[in-house]
Amino acid sequence: MASSLALQLSQIAAQTKGGNPLNLKAQRAAHGQSLLFDPKVAVDQDFDTLYTICSEGLHELILLDRRFATFARNVFSEQSKSEDRSQMTAGENDELNEVLNDFLGLLGSKLLLKPAVKALEWLVRRFRIHEYNTERLLLVSLPYHDSEIFRILLSILPSNIPHNFKFLHPYIRSLTNPPRHAIVYAMTNTRPLFTIFNGFVLGVAKRSQHHHALLRFWAGVMTEAVAGMMDQVRSGRAAVQRQSQEDVLLLILPILDQGLAMKKVPELRIGCYMIISIMVTKASLETRVLTGLMEAVLAGWTTDTVFPALTCLAVLTQVLDDPTLPRAITTELLKADKLLEMLVHLSQSTNIHRLVYGLANGIIADISRTESIRGLEVLQTALTLRLVNESQIDTIMESILQAAVRLESDHTSSEVREQLGHLVEDVSASSVLGERLQKALQDSHIDVDMLELKLQTVIRLEGPLGQAPSREIEMPDQEPSESAMASFDNAVARVPTRTASEVSFLAHSKSHLFTALLQVFLSAQGEKNNVKRFAELPVLHKDSALQETLFISFFVRVWCGPFAAVARRAALRTVIDLLSAAEQGSTDLQAILPYILVALADPSDGVRRDAADLIVAIHRLYPNAKKKGKREDLSQHWGQSDLYGTADATKNTKWMSTEEAASFIETMLLPAVEECILDHHHVRRLVVRALKGDNVHHPRSIKTEVAPLKASHRLSIFEQLASHVINTPLCAVQVHLLEILNSVRKVVSANRTTLLLPALQRWSDQEAEITLQTCKSEAVGIQKIDQQMVGVVTAGSKDGIRLLQDIIENQAGSSRPTLVQAALDRLRRLWTAFKPDVQLSVAHFLLDYALGRSLDNLALRASRAHATDVLRSLKLSTEILIRFLAQPHETQDPHDTQPASKRRRIGHNEKVSSTSMDEDSAAARMSRLTFILEVIDSSRSEEQAGLLGPLFQVLMELQQTKAQTGSEMAYLQTLVLASLLGLVNTFKESSRDLDRAAVRTDVLVDCIRSTGSPQVQDAALLVVANLAEVAPELVLHSVMPVFTYMGSTVLRHDDDYSIHVIDQTIQKVVPPLLASLRIQKRDLVVGTAELILSFVAAFEHVPSHRRLRLYTSLISTLGEKDFLFAFLAALVNKYEGEEKVTKFCIELATHFEPQTQLTAIYKFVELVEDALKPDRTISDVLLTVRSSNTGRAPEAVLPLFKFLGLLLREERLMQRVRGAAANEDPPDSHLWSFLSEIIQQMLRLTEHVSHDGEVFEACGDALSALLTVLSLPELIDSIEPLLAQSSDEIRRKVLKAVQVRVQKEKPGSLKSQTASLSLLPRVTSIIEESSDVPLKQSAVACVDQIIEKFGKTNIDAVASVSRVVVGPACLGSKDTRTWTIALLCLSTCVEILGAGIVPLLPQLQPRTLQLLSFGLERVTRAVEVHNAVYSLLGMTAIHVPWMITGKYLDSILTLSHQSAQASLDAEANNNRVELLRILPRQVDAKEYLAAMERTWLHAVKTGFRATTEHLDMLVIYIERQPKSEVTRHSRLLETFCRKALDLRRAAVEDGLGDLDSAELTLLESSIIQVLINAVMKMNDSSFRPMFIRLVEWTSEATGKMGERSKTLRLASLFGFLDKFFGTLKSIVTGYASHIIESGVEALRNVSPEDKESVMLWTTVCRTLTKAFEHDQDDFWQAPSHFNVIGPVLIAQLGKSRSLAVLNEVVPAITELGRAVESTDLRKEMNGAIMKHMRADDAQTRLAAVKCEQALTDRLDEEWLALLPEMLPFISELQEDDDESVERETHRWIGKIEAILGESLEGMLQ
Repeated sequence: MASSLALQLSQIAAQTKGGNPLNLKAQRAAHGQSLLFDPKVAVDQDFDTLYTICSEGLHELILLDRRFATFARNVFSEQSKSEDRSQMTAGENDELNEVLNDFLGLLGSKLLLKPAVKALEWLVRRFRIHEYNTERLLLVSLPYHDSEIFRILLSILPSNIPHNFKFLHPYIRSLTNPPRHAIVYAMTNTRPLFTIFNGFVLGVAKRSQHHHALLRFWAGVMTEAVAGMMDQVRSGRAAVQRQSQEDVLLLILPILDQGLAMKKVPELRIGCYMIISIMVTKASLETRVLTGLMEAVLAGWTTDTVFPALTCLAVLTQVLDDPTLPRAITTELLKADKLLEMLVHLSQSTNIHRLVYGLANGIIADISRTESIRGLEVLQTALTLRLVNESQIDTIMESILQAAVRLESDHTSSEVREQLGHLVEDVSASSVLGERLQKALQDSHIDVDMLELKLQTVIRLEGPLGQAPSREIEMPDQEPSESAMASFDNAVARVPTRTASEVSFLAHSKSHLFTALLQVFLSAQGEKNNVKRFAELPVLHKDSALQETLFISFFVRVWCGPFAAVARRAALRTVIDLLSAAEQGSTDLQAILPYILVALADPSDGVRRDAADLIVAIHRLYPNAKKKGKREDLSQHWGQSDLYGTADATKNTKWMSTEEAASFIETMLLPAVEECILDHHHVRRLVVRALKGDNVHHPRSIKTEVAPLKASHRLSIFEQLASHVINTPLCAVQVHLLEILNSVRKVVSANRTTLLLPALQRWSDQEAEITLQTCKSEAVGIQKIDQQMVGVVTAGSKDGIRLLQDIIENQAGSSRPTLVQAALDRLRRLWTAFKPDVQLSVAHFLLDYALGRSLDNLALRASRAHATDVLRSLKLSTEILIRFLAQPHETQDPHDTQPASKRRRIGHNEKVSSTSMDEDSAAARMSRLTFILEVIDSSRSEEQAGLLGPLFQVLMELQQTKAQTGSEMAYLQTLVLASLLGLVNTFKESSRDLDRAAVRTDVLVDCIRSTGSPQVQDAALLVVANLAEVAPELVLHSVMPVFTYMGSTVLRHDDDYSIHVIDQTIQKVVPPLLASLRIQKRDLVVGTAELILSFVAAFEHVPSHRRLRLYTSLISTLGEKDFLFAFLAALVNKYEGEEKVTKFCIELATHFEPQTQLTAIYKFVELVEDALKPDRTISDVLLTVRSSNTGRAPEAVLPLFKFLGLLLREERLMQRVRGAAANEDPPDSHLWSFLSEIIQQMLRLTEHVSHDGEVFEACGDALSALLTVLSLPELIDSIEPLLAQSSDEIRRKVLKAVQVRVQKEKPGSLKSQTASLSLLPRVTSIIEESSDVPLKQSAVACVDQIIEKFGKTNIDAVASVSRVVVGPACLGSKDTRTWTIALLCLSTCVEILGAGIVPLLPQLQPRTLQLLSFGLERVTRAVEVHNAVYSLLGMTAIHVPWMITGKYLDSILTLSHQSAQASLDAEANNNRVELLRILPRQVDAKEYLAAMERTWLHAVKTGFRATTEHLDMLVIYIERQPKSEVTRHSRLLETFCRKALDLRRAAVEDGLGDLDSAELTLLESSIIQVLINAVMKMNDSSFRPMFIRLVEWTSEATGKMGERSKTLRLASLFGFLDKFFGTLKSIVTGYASHIIESGVEALRNVSPEDKESVMLWTTVCRTLTKAFEHDQDDFWQAPSHFNVIGPVLIAQLGKSRSLAVLNEVVPAITELGRAVESTDLRKEMNGAIMKHMRADDAQTRLAAVKCEQALTDRLDEEWLALLPEMLPFISELQEDDDESVERETHRWIGKIEAILGESLEGMLQ
């Protein structure tokens, strides 16, 4: 026992960090823990050395971050070297921990750097932070969990790491990095760790010590952890789920609150957004929580976090029930800069429909606030960009309309009203959204006119709602309300009573009165009297309205303005009322006609109807025509002096005569008013036809057709309308009139451009701000008016074209980009009408403008880009393109005075001497040339043949520039080559002659060779290929360099286009080349050798999946019969010994027809023959042949022979050749003769190389393969001289060829059969006479194949062969390979001869067993011999099974036992098992069973596997035999079973084999299964005597072991009975009567210390359980049986402490209780069990309780009938001293209560 001092010391050691301070060895080991050094090195280091090393790390960290400098004064000071934490007080350690934690937090961002590891080393070695600050250290390093530093850190951690990090224990033990999923799992399931890590991250972020690695790791891990937590809380009842979810939220929300509060840590906020997104998708959160999260997301968002925040909001809105965003969130969102741009970008990756929908609803909900202006702008853009789905658009439209209707003029700001009006107006003008708005108006039944009036805008709708006759809104007749009257009176009171200087509201000067009057007029709408009162205002001078301009001009401006249709109609009606009261002939109102035309084009049919009425009223004022058809000119013209003010605008206005004005109204407008009312486009078509002088049709008028107007009349109308366009201040009027005038090029002598050019000039001179303001105030699209203004220019007007160019040049840099775009588009539309000189001028202008410098001006850059598009879209003439091409080179070299033709003749490879070019000008020139080439590429240059020469010139100069600068110009070259390719293709497809002088093939070749761009190479090759078709003589001299370069570059490309280029080049260049060689009468292969070798050299660079297609195409183009052999030979020679090349060559050869293949083989052999000659020809060109000085064949020949052999053995090739030969007519003609010639060649080669062993071997293989191509009869005929005269090597190959050929031959051929059998004597003589072992083996194999295929037709020949093979020449030899072949041959002979083999068996059987024994010897083991013997034995067993008897069968079985234990390969085992499966099926049953019984002990002694196979054979025998046979041989079977069941005893007593316990158990199971199978085939009368004898046999004690042998036999018997009762069940219950006594004796006499006795006891219990379980005949209820077994079995409960009573006895008692249905017997059982409840041993009491539990479960209420007897015992057991007994008793009580449905508490008291 330890002393008190020792205990105290141990407690101190346990509480001390770093181990026991008194244990010096432990302290030394702790000092050796290091991050940098091996422990063996670290243990000897002192702190001075460490300080020097580690302080260097700190100094390097200070250079990276000055915040580290603070720590140089504390933990890295000189004093720190002497600090010892174990000697510090708790307070000092706390202070030190604060400093260390601060340092570790700062160090986290640099932890992977070497300086950081050095600094950390000091903290580990000096301050033991891995022991004192383990948690902080792990938190800092956790983001680097997959790094090497973390693994090293794990190696130095103490064993007692913090409990929260227990998940690291497996990785600490194995010193491996923990995977990410392990960390996520720990965070998910360990709430304290989750809290600690989040607190650490938040704390680090607050101190500004955060870093990217930490925050990225934290965001990822926390997101997954939160997802895991949310998944976990989804199980259980709803209340449990809700509570669990609240717990998780209470854990997460504070973390998110703190994280989102840190505005200066964007990555942390983004991580919080990720967590929120996951949390809300997996949890069911209330709306207030979601709203709070949204507010938190938006609070403090910055430019760095705005995009992720929007993503998070999009997720939040997906789960938000209310689609409307709260006001605070909407307001905050609208504050974001570039909100719409971010939403558009976000929509590409995230579904933001609901976010935008909620924002839109939020904006509309607060539409009356002034801040909503920004929101309406956002809403308008969002609708235009379709950031919401279709159904949401409909809902938003309805909401907008409802909000507009609810607007109150007194409480809504004018800016909001104006912005909402613009929104509705723009939506109505949209082609897509306009339909949605129209549908919303129909569904909501909102009056469009009243809506226009309220919003003070114009809603332009197409379709039924916009076109159909609308409701006529008449002024109400009832008296206006007092409030309305008061409001109008107040407005009128504010209007001045007179005007000082205004004479017309159409003047160009700003009106100080119009706005005020307009507001009063608009407020008067809805009340008819108010409109009349407004017209009577003194300031309007209604009394002098026909003399002065002011009154009518006000209303003209209203009906032409962007006001509500109600207001426009009221203005028209007011003027109509005025004119209705005027006298005829008083005033000429023709000045109003242009504005009436605008009203007739109004989208509102009501406005058009009122305009028609106004025309009628004006026409009434004109005097009637006189008799001569003319009217008098009225002296007074309304507005003639001041219509557009008193300036020049009015003076420059043109006027018609009264007659012309009245006639225009009478003949043109009045008859068409009905059509104009129905269609607002009709008035434009009407006036255009009139101005053009066409007949005008009026279907609805009485006079349906009106004659054309006179020329002078048309001219007057045209000039007047043009003058109004120039002088009117209203943009809307200009647009409408220009739509008419721009449809008429000229009238008489008046050109449209001449008249209207001043309008365009004035419009272009107008400042951008004024233009935008004017268009906005009049609701006119600026693009529309720009297009109409530039439309005044026609193709014939040079001044107009010049003005367009001035606009483009002068306005592009300003804020008028739409005008510039319109001017450019106008030039594009006029292009085809321009004359050639104008086209050239405009094209040069566009080119110069497009290439001008745009600097940083975005508008200018956009304009130049549009000019580029315009220029590319024009169809440019050849002259223009040539001028373009010449332009960049005109200033190429100021010192170069040579003409272009002279420069072109200079060689492009010569060094060009020039002065150094200015870099800027060179760049500008290249940029210009690039653009020009792009224009040419897009202008269908292939139709312009004149470009051929200039393009080649440009390509040459590009090559020169490339040589000078050293830079690639791939793009420019590609553009030039693409254009050249198009031109060449045009020449190819047409009959035009090519200008050969312009073609520079040398430039193309140089381009191919010098460029590194695949695109340039491909394009140049295509040009060359197409040129070869058009002008082959220009290409042929450059072909070889092209193909050489292709081999090293282009063939490596793996894209489809490059493959297309290669195909085109081959197909178009090769045929002219071959034609040229044929003309020159040169050898084709020699002439194209360079091409062939180029492609051969490129083989390894060609993508593998494209090789076959490429080389097949090339060979087919060249001619496969002439070139296939050359490619095969060159490839084999170049890539000698490479398997992939060999396989490819074979694949390539098999791709062609059989005749081609044979031709290639023939020429291939010729090539080899040529290589063997001293004077080589073609082989010198194709092959790398080096002659040998030793007289041997050249080295290049050997791989050729090897390849030839492989090629000839290719089955696909040979099958096709044979098939083609068989289909020839007549057969056996051309192909076979061709093959004979090849064979003769090969024979000559064989003789030629006979002196060279390796080459001779390869040549023989090729010859052998070649022979297999012949038909079998011809092959046999041809080999006779070879077998007689040739060397053994050749004869061996010939026989192999015959063998292969016979194997593939179909057995039905009579010729083949006769020829093959005729060969047998010759081959047999070789077997007998030859001393060459390999030759003899080939002969036996050949014989085997012949007799297998054809032997059944000649039994005598087979018998003769069998005698030779069995004899000493073959089976009697000493070679194992010969034995194997001979045995296999004899197997075939046995199969064919059958009983005919019997005479040979006396000689064969002993030799067979001898060879099998030889094959099993450990030293000389020959598996092939082993397999061959079993093959022969199998055939013998099948065909002559009666010859396998007695000792021969015993020998086979014993040798098979040895084979089973010999650990042979799978094939050998399969061969043996196959024989063992054949024997029980074929051999006589009695002989077989006797042999099995005789060899049983040998099998056991041999080993486990042999015994298993022995038993498997018996199973097969029993399965095969019918029941009668099994019964008849039951005595033999019984004898075997006794020996088998005695296995345990024999294994112990006789020491049979090396079987262990597990193997014995497995074997015993197999034996039992054999016996069960036998029983299943026997009846009771035959089996019961056998069973009784077995029982008696097991009861006998024999041998030295005495009673022990009896125990082992009984264990085996009861093991069988366990299976027996379990399988046959109630059928065999009666058999139990024979074993009751043995079972009772085993139960009574069990000895817990004796394993064999316990085994028997266990087996007996299990057997009884099965017997009880399946008793259906009340067998065990009989007193004679129950009284014997029951008491003994229940008494076993008392042996619980030493035996497995609970597992074995309790189930048996339970089944016995079920088997006996007698209440008395059950009561007796219960009483006996309860006696054990009062036993002294707790284990016995526990077993009794467990037994009662099992009986209660099994019998339910039947057993509980005995409950009254149990209650006293239960009551006692409730207070048992043993906890286990007490616990099980209460469990038993619970089961009883569950069955009875009532509590036992009252019964037990």
